[in-house]
Amino acid sequence: MINLKINLDQSDLQRFLNVAPRTIFNAQRSALRTTTTFADKLLKDRMALATGLPGKVFKNFRVFKRSTDYQGIIFLGLNPVKAAYAGKLTQESGGASAGQYYWAGGFVARMRTGHISIFKRKGAQRFPLVEQVVELPQAQVIAGQVADEAANELQRRYLEKLEAGLR
Repeated sequence: MINLKINLDQSDLQRFLNVAPRTIFNAQRSALRTTTTFADKLLKDRMALATGLPGKVFKNFRVFKRSTDYQGIIFLGLNPVKAAYAGKLTQESGGASAGQYYWAGGFVARMRTGHISIFKRKGAQRFPLVEQVVELPQAQVIAGQVADEAANELQRRYLEKLEAGLR
């Protein structure tokens, strides 16, 4: 009589099941961090191109949260940008300009604190002065476009990193 016994070695499968959750988490984290860096740079470049303001004006903040899902959040301020940061300040005959922006009736002044910007008088009196700003109406549209591109980029990077980690 021949006794034939076959055993299935599940050690490789068990090793894979032990390693897979960490590999998935690492792929998520890496893809999220590289994609938020990508989106941050893209957002700064597009805002600078659309507004004509220097890229360093747009200070974005990235935050990573881990509650139930690992999330990356980029904050872009939508507040108007002060004229002092819009470019080189120039006093002209009818007003003042900063970069490509011009304010009729404005003037370049230094405050006691040392802050230099473009101001206008509010009314006929000498004071109060109002610091001039550059509005950013296109920020919402640009942020939406970058968010859509970043979502596609995140998916691509995640799958790429997951495949590399599970090889």
